[in-house]
Amino acid sequence: SLKRPCKAQDASGRDLLFLMALARAAPPEQPKQPMNAFHMYLASIRNSLFQQAPTGENMLAWSGKKAAELWHALSPEERAPFETKAAEGRKDYNLKLQSFLLSGGTMKKKKSAAPGPGRKRKRRLHRDEAKPKKPTAGAYGIFLN
Repeated sequence: SLKRPCKAQDASGRDLLFLMALARAAPPEQPKQPMNAFHMYLASIRNSLFQQAPTGENMLAWSGKKAAELWHALSPEERAPFETKAAEGRKDYNLKLQSFLLSGGTMKKKKSAAPGPGRKRKRRLHRDEAKPKKPTAGAYGIFLN
């Protein structure tokens, strides 16, 4: 006598429960871009810069400017460890990105930053309420007048 499999299978013999689980599985997450050498340097000295920040200054802005000055003053030998870590991070990112794309992931576009305190926003000019509106142009405008 022929035994029927107790699991449901499709025509090609694949387990339907397994296929349903695959369909419900969370989509792979897009890998985050790695930090560059300057950002790694900034992360290593950020706490000491926050302690050095003068009172009344914006701590983030001041520490960023100071870190940039210190980064430009570093010799290539002092920058080397941060640059090698950044290169390793880029290599790991590229591998993760390839596996993400091969598994069917799609790249999301970056969202544009919302206008904040540092970003300029177009101002609307105040419209004079007493100013008459433009007359409707064309044949319909002539009909109305």
